[in-house]
Amino acid sequence: MKILALTLLSALINGSYGTRATDHPNYPSYAIHNGPSGTQNDYFPDSMSSRYDPSSPFPGIQDFPNSPPDYSSFFYPNHQLLSDMSSVTALQNDSLASIHFQPRPLGSLHGQNRPSYRTIRNAADKSHEFLNRTTLISHIVNGIAVQSGLMDGKIKINDLVGELLNFGSVSVSSIATFKPAAITTLTKSLKDIKSSLNSNFKDKEEEALKWNELIESSKTIGDLNNLPRKKEYLKSLKTFNTNFNFDSITEPGSALEQMTETLNEIEKLFDAKMSSVLQTKAYNQVNSLVGFNAEFMGAVPKYNAGLKTMKGLNLQDGLTVIEPIEKMLNLISRRQLFKTLHASESTAAIKSNLQEISKVSSTSQASIQDFATIASLAKSRSLPSSNKKKFTDGFPNGLSDIKQLMTDVRDPWIGKITGIDRSLNGLTDGFQPLFKVNDRLGKLDQQLKSISSSKVIKSLSDMEIIQKVLSDFKSNVPEQIEKIWKGLDQCTTDYGFRFSEDKFQVTENIIKSVKNLKRATQLTDLSVDDFKSEFDAFFNSLGFKNFKNQGVLATQKLRNLNSDDISDVESTVSSVSEVSKSLSDLAKLPDEMKKEAKEATNALNKLPDSLAKSKVIGQSVASLQYANKLKELEPQVAQLKSVGPSAETEIRKISSPKSRKEVEDQWGDHKVEMDALEKSLSSIKSFDSKLDVSKAKSLGDYSNPLKDLSTISDTKINPIEKSKALETLIAQPTIDPKTKEDLEESKKTLDQMAPLDLEFSSHKSQFQSAPAAFKAVHGFLVGFLSVEHTQVNEIESGISMMTVIGGSGVGILLVACLAGLIFLFIVRRRAQKFIDNNRLINEKTARAAHVKILNAMEGFIEDEKGQGYTIPTPEKHRYYSDTRCNPKTRVEVKACPQGIHANWVKTRKNKRFIATQAPIVDTQADFWHMVTEHSSETIVMLCSDDEIKINKCTQYFPATMYDEKEKKKKVEVNFGPFTITADSVTKILDDTVCERVLKVEHKENKTTRRVTHYQYLAWPDRSVPDDHVTSLALMDLVKDSKKPIIVHCSAGIGRTMAFIGLQFAYEEVLYNKGSSWLDTMVYMRDSRWGGIQASVQSVWTLLGVFLRIMRRYKLSKKPYDEDVKIMLQHKKNKQANKDEGDNRVIKQRALEAAKQVAKGATKTGASRTTGGSDSASEVSSSTSHVVIEMGESN
Repeated sequence: MKILALTLLSALINGSYGTRATDHPNYPSYAIHNGPSGTQNDYFPDSMSSRYDPSSPFPGIQDFPNSPPDYSSFFYPNHQLLSDMSSVTALQNDSLASIHFQPRPLGSLHGQNRPSYRTIRNAADKSHEFLNRTTLISHIVNGIAVQSGLMDGKIKINDLVGELLNFGSVSVSSIATFKPAAITTLTKSLKDIKSSLNSNFKDKEEEALKWNELIESSKTIGDLNNLPRKKEYLKSLKTFNTNFNFDSITEPGSALEQMTETLNEIEKLFDAKMSSVLQTKAYNQVNSLVGFNAEFMGAVPKYNAGLKTMKGLNLQDGLTVIEPIEKMLNLISRRQLFKTLHASESTAAIKSNLQEISKVSSTSQASIQDFATIASLAKSRSLPSSNKKKFTDGFPNGLSDIKQLMTDVRDPWIGKITGIDRSLNGLTDGFQPLFKVNDRLGKLDQQLKSISSSKVIKSLSDMEIIQKVLSDFKSNVPEQIEKIWKGLDQCTTDYGFRFSEDKFQVTENIIKSVKNLKRATQLTDLSVDDFKSEFDAFFNSLGFKNFKNQGVLATQKLRNLNSDDISDVESTVSSVSEVSKSLSDLAKLPDEMKKEAKEATNALNKLPDSLAKSKVIGQSVASLQYANKLKELEPQVAQLKSVGPSAETEIRKISSPKSRKEVEDQWGDHKVEMDALEKSLSSIKSFDSKLDVSKAKSLGDYSNPLKDLSTISDTKINPIEKSKALETLIAQPTIDPKTKEDLEESKKTLDQMAPLDLEFSSHKSQFQSAPAAFKAVHGFLVGFLSVEHTQVNEIESGISMMTVIGGSGVGILLVACLAGLIFLFIVRRRAQKFIDNNRLINEKTARAAHVKILNAMEGFIEDEKGQGYTIPTPEKHRYYSDTRCNPKTRVEVKACPQGIHANWVKTRKNKRFIATQAPIVDTQADFWHMVTEHSSETIVMLCSDDEIKINKCTQYFPATMYDEKEKKKKVEVNFGPFTITADSVTKILDDTVCERVLKVEHKENKTTRRVTHYQYLAWPDRSVPDDHVTSLALMDLVKDSKKPIIVHCSAGIGRTMAFIGLQFAYEEVLYNKGSSWLDTMVYMRDSRWGGIQASVQSVWTLLGVFLRIMRRYKLSKKPYDEDVKIMLQHKKNKQANKDEGDNRVIKQRALEAAKQVAKGATKTGASRTTGGSDSASEVSSSTSHVVIEMGESN
């Protein structure tokens, strides 16, 4: 029935008086709206509230979207509006709007956090792509500047080391001369004293600290006779009380109250049978309702006018005026709760404690500077982007960015944008001296990695507090304790009287009225004479105005000292000491770089004004990174904005005026800062919307949008200080759990914002200069990459060089050059002959030839497989009946006696690969045992994410750095004794490969190592990629590892061995260019049974070898381009591929033929061993060679 009544009301109002509050001509334009048209709740501006705005509403969210607005909640229908505001205060909602329509906090609705730039990005997002590619160029240019600066002496090694290791303000020399003795002595003393302090009188210590806080607080009260801004405020109050029309505020509420009562009456009438009398009564009630509605609508303009009047009176100053009085009452109330200390019971024990502390204090003094050094170092390393850069603007994250450069220089995009269709090895070779520096410094960086953890920084911070307390400790404090204790007891005895509860009731009522902006005239009669006398008596009662808490505080701090804090400090000191020993050796690095430099390095170092270009490009890209990061934080910024009122409410609860003022200063003007952030976000989105580099033909064109970074609006905010403020509030013991959760979320956001420089206008000159710098770099790179810089130093077996003896030096040189040219000619000719002999003719011929190779390969090992091997056990790997593990090359893992399905594959030059199956549920721990036992640093995974979903491979690693649901909390996965976390996750090689740096912790052995995990994202099962660009670039990344390189797909035989074949077969062909492709394949499969599953994989591996040979010897790429087209036809012929896999009869015949060939090979005495040793297969001897031609032989 109520719904019927409300529907009737709605029809009458919208029909006869079809206007809403917002439609009224006098409705204030600055009112706040919430919700879409038709379901809108209008928040009237509140001129009587404090300086806080209403919480930001979430658009369109309502608890009851189909219900009409409850207008009665907008106004309080009585003349006690101001005095009743205490029931709906600014602490809940700084609006007169209804508590029934509280806007939902954005914290409960904001989107999930997103990871940082270059970390799991959306490939379709053009702004991310633009960021990654400009960052790539920034790395290259800064790398050149740093390398050339070190080698020509313009950059001092210590200055560079400090920046790359993120020492911040800590000089390298101070670390190089660091002596741990003083801190070691202190930590030993702290361990000893912690257990020796008497704990029987902790309650006395707590009471003494309360006295000290009371005394300190009393000093901040100020002059009660000269209240700040008292005259101005009282004048405003008098004007308000005399001239303000209070009815203008209460009339709308009264009308709404009458409307509500009328609605209730109408509802009652509809509950009964509608007689003619009741119908008449209902009609009259509805008419009354219409009249009340008209009355309400007419009162709204007066209400708005009244609000404007109140806004102009600055009544909010009342809080400042009454603050000294409020402080005084608070201290008087606290003072009455103090207890007698009974000094005689505890003096001796406390004095003994203080004497022990005095000894530690002298030890602490000696370590202050050393401790400040390591604490500052830890803070600097925890926020690398905040450290000032002089030489490494393009490397804001230090060494990790140089490591990224090692990947960047192989990115195919460099060739595309510069128009260079050739190997990028010149860049890799040119940067070798810098990469070696990175290797040296990387070890130091690893040693220091632990000191920048949040746990260690907190421990160092706690220890700094203890050091400060100890440094304030005076040697005569133990002797004064008896006098101080007796004085406190005497004070309690002489001035321990209690005031009656109503003594200050009038004053408290006045304070309450000021806060509610009511009963203003009462404050005009305020007299402070009584307060002055009370204050004087109170302060004099203390008896000793200079009481300090040095001794008591030191005792408590030391007693409560966490043993883990001491351990963390000791560990940090040990790490810094180890680094200190190594820093002196770094002085030799520039000379070593010059001695080892090749022609490519010298050519690369010739980039003109590289440091100046690096600063321009580095700063521009850094600002782009900051803008991108802020954009990713947009949902968190919304949540941060919403906690403003909650934070300010908690700040007002801090009892100590000094502490409250400190936190207020740290928190800043939250509304102004949030408005600035929203403006910055809006301009960043505008920048992104205009970003278009699709037609860029050069680096200069590509970088043009950087000029528009200057259009992004500035934000002046100090996230670090704001975070400190929230940390203080979160620690309050009485804080509401929900408020605490919201503040903790906001603190995470502020911590993420800490490194961001959001004052874009200060870098306008760099933004404008960036395109010219990029253009100059483009021209330089084109010239550099157009020339072959790599040097061929190869000694071919079977070729002997004559020794030139005698003759003049010129003659010797000429003969040597001639011999070199002859040698190169022969090598190139043999390489070309291998390519010509193995060319593809067409798809059909290529398929037939390579199917024969697969069948022959299988035949060579069928007899051995037939013997059957029981290790690894069937449950420990998949495809047990089809894919056996060659026991001769099986990888043994001590922790896995049941075996693991993995084989060693050694290349001709002794590069070691481990080919293995993808981990399954039962083998995840086994896999990590294999990684750690063999000290592998690199894993190549050829399975896609889709294969993980269908259980072809388990998720044996964290896919991301963060758990989206847990809001940026580090993700870790556990397998047996191993805990795996991701330090970084980055898309590389044009987004085709995901590079993860994984931290692998063995919980039982207490060891930690880092492994780089490369996931090739789109290599189809039983097939191949369309070309070799990504695969060869990935091989370049991993092939130089001195540790075993682990490679796996699902079964670990097809894609795995095709990828390994890019290196294995390439080295075999270099060693013997006259060998057939069958020999090479048989030799490789002998290491890993079943290797290369499909003929197209054999073709693809062959063409990969072609391309590498062409690049090495500068041969024409035309044969490769032509054969790749045939390979793609082969790949796309689905029916033929299916028939190939199903044709068991043909395969069996081929196996029988291969067995016969194998027996013949055995009779000749030829031997085959694994892994590319010098006793390699001679299966291709003249009497037993299986000849399978793939094209016309020369």
